[in-house]
Amino acid sequence: MTLRETALQALMAERAQLDRAIAALQETGQRRRGRPPKSPAPPSTTLDDQVPGPPAPEPRRKLSAASRRKMAAAQRRRWKKARGE
Repeated sequence: MTLRETALQALMAERAQLDRAIAALQETGQRRRGRPPKSPAPPSTTLDDQVPGPPAPEPRRKLSAASRRKMAAAQRRRWKKARGE
């Protein structure tokens, strides 16, 4: 065998090895890894039905003027006590 034939056989063997490596990489690319995709929504539902909006705010409590005066007086007493008067 000549040097040329030996080099050709070595290159062909290396090519076969590369082809096997490429095939192995392509096979692993077909298998999906990680979290599976979500199932598709039924066609009868819309996106608006699936995504709830923010919860409605609770209505604010209304205080009478007398209650506000009592609360203000109580707060003034707390401030006065904290200041040591």
